[in-house]
Amino acid sequence: VLHAHAKAGHVQQGIALFQTMECVSEQQHKALADYWNERNARATSLDDPQHDQNTYGDPPKITVQPTVRTYTTIMDAMARSRSTSYAQAATDLLHKLVDQSQQEEPQETQYSNDDSVVHVNEAMYNACINAWAKSDSGLHGAQRATQLLRDMLKTNVKPTVVTFNTVIHAWAKSGVMSAGKKAETILHSMRQCGVEPNERTYTTLMDCWSKCAAEIPGAAHRALELLTHMTKSTSLQPNCVAYSTVIDAFARSREPNKALMAVQILKRMRAISSSNPRATPSLVTYNSVLNACATSYHYRRNSNTTIKSDHKPNQSSDAKIVLEPDDPVVTMTIVKHLYQELASGELGMIPDHMTYGTVLKACAANHLNDEDFVAGVFNDACEAGRVTFGVCFELRKAANAHLYRSLLPEESLNASTGHFDLKKFPPSWTCNAPRSTRRYNSNNGRRMANIT
Repeated sequence: VLHAHAKAGHVQQGIALFQTMECVSEQQHKALADYWNERNARATSLDDPQHDQNTYGDPPKITVQPTVRTYTTIMDAMARSRSTSYAQAATDLLHKLVDQSQQEEPQETQYSNDDSVVHVNEAMYNACINAWAKSDSGLHGAQRATQLLRDMLKTNVKPTVVTFNTVIHAWAKSGVMSAGKKAETILHSMRQCGVEPNERTYTTLMDCWSKCAAEIPGAAHRALELLTHMTKSTSLQPNCVAYSTVIDAFARSREPNKALMAVQILKRMRAISSSNPRATPSLVTYNSVLNACATSYHYRRNSNTTIKSDHKPNQSSDAKIVLEPDDPVVTMTIVKHLYQELASGELGMIPDHMTYGTVLKACAANHLNDEDFVAGVFNDACEAGRVTFGVCFELRKAANAHLYRSLLPEESLNASTGHFDLKKFPPSWTCNAPRSTRRYNSNNGRRMANIT
């Protein structure tokens, strides 16, 4: 029953059941202890150690006793809650068990129970570390997960690859710019402990670098190095998630010509997908490549300009660096080709709201003067029922005022301000969009721009 509550995410019900178990177990142990204490006291007073057992009856039985699996299950339930308070509760329970197991073992008695002392194992540590990794507490959660790993290394409990992977995942979710370096330190400790990194280890580490690629120069290339290491290994076989993570790293980064880098990785995935089906590109992969095209630029040296980037490649003292979009013709050729493949269905994928929004974003970023293409993308989104606020937001930037007004329902537009109201769109336009992205935010609508 406790396991069922844990799987269903019923944390409070699981905790209540666990507390009931502890209460019943404590009462049964007390009853057993009282039985033997009374029996021994009477036997001593009668100076008859062999006093007939029938006088006292059978000793009470221990029918409820929390075990290692019990504690691991309740900790796992707390981890599924994604709550900082439950992560702390799981950690407190773990420390309580550690303290109990480190106490001097009680001498064997007639009423002792070998199961009464629960010895902490790696599954309990993993559950607590996972609780902090899932707690959405950012840096604090990553630090607590790391501290639990350190505590684990000080004991006789050996961490597993799952332990290290979960700590790295906690850093990937931390939101700090040092996540990549922190995760690399965990990888180093992992190797020192004789634990062999697996595919998930490297993919999660690449995710750490991807998350900070916008601010850390070279982060995307470090992710690419890790991917290259995997491809050269005989024991590691990167899958679609690994490749897509590196593409996402370039899309987030300030690296020059990142659109071309993303396309090269996509081509590599396509080339090996026949021999490694797990590397077959997904819709997320294509959306990430499109996003790289929508934010791609290159460096241009110009002594008359000022530096507009924190990422400065080698340069002469008299040259300045300015960021410029990549060749829009080349970039939009890539975007149109990929979109045509997705929209035609030849890839076996259905474009989602992210696809439509990112293509329109690329059109705006590359100053595409192709009204037919822009209108076609939006009309495809309408026909697919995947129009969201984000799609309309990107449409506003990609289309001129006249085209924008002609594509949206007249009744949905405010005549004086040009603001739109998603609620007045035909239901068929939004029926397949994620529910959270259908909602109209009036503040966002006002921030979008006045098109009149």
